[in-house]
Amino acid sequence: MKVILTLEETKNFLRVDNTDDDTYINICIQGAEDYLKSNTGLNNLDNTNARAKIYCLCLVNDWYNNKSYTLGTVNISNKTRLTLNSIAFQLVIEDKVKQSGSDTNV
Repeated sequence: MKVILTLEETKNFLRVDNTDDDTYINICIQGAEDYLKSNTGLNNLDNTNARAKIYCLCLVNDWYNNKSYTLGTVNISNKTRLTLNSIAFQLVIEDKVKQSGSDTNV
């Protein structure tokens, strides 16, 4: 599986300086990447796709800063959900355009 986020860049984004939560942050990273790939059906996303990075960082940030509810089910704020749905849709459309060989910008 291609990696979208590294621990280092995620901790920088979250402004975490210590190693106390590294295991939890890694779990959030893997969960966010799996969630994105499951939501879009795209397995070719990697760290070169800015929207994939933003999507995963949004999820990790939401989960990390709201730890109490990530232990049971995946819950995300409404604003984050709308953003993630939009990004996921854009990624799927972009992939379909690429597969069709079209030069149209998405």
